[in-house]
Amino acid sequence: MEGASCRYACPAIGHRRNCRPGGCGLQRKSGGFQSTQAATSDAFASGVVLEASALRHSVEGRDHVKTVMAAASSIYTSLAFTRDASHGDRHYLKWEVTAFEDTVLRGVTILTKNDDGKIVHAAIHHRPLDGVRKFSAELGRRLQGKVDASHFYGAA
Repeated sequence: MEGASCRYACPAIGHRRNCRPGGCGLQRKSGGFQSTQAATSDAFASGVVLEASALRHSVEGRDHVKTVMAAASSIYTSLAFTRDASHGDRHYLKWEVTAFEDTVLRGVTILTKNDDGKIVHAAIHHRPLDGVRKFSAELGRRLQGKVDASHFYGAA
């Protein structure tokens, strides 16, 4: 498959609703989904902070956040944004992913933007717990040497 088809795309990071494969900013690459450069690099403020249920503590800075999010998305074999809502400077996304070939994870993402429309804070919450633990450990494995191991499940 050349591109991923979003069932409900994410307007918060530049995706369009009801997009066609490859047209929403998500591309299938190396067994996962990654946002295109245009959909992510311009979306984040330089000091963006990422918090997630799969992280033991936050990741800070555009480059670090992009690195973690790219690695996380490479674990997914499918991704669907199922709902979204906005209120003030916050955008809420509900989604469902498949990871590890057959593990379904669901969750919500809360994005906070500054006055320039850049994302300054992202909170990504996966469930269920066993899936989150497996996801965190795999993320740590994929980011070994790039992001401090203390961010991930299984690290001492």
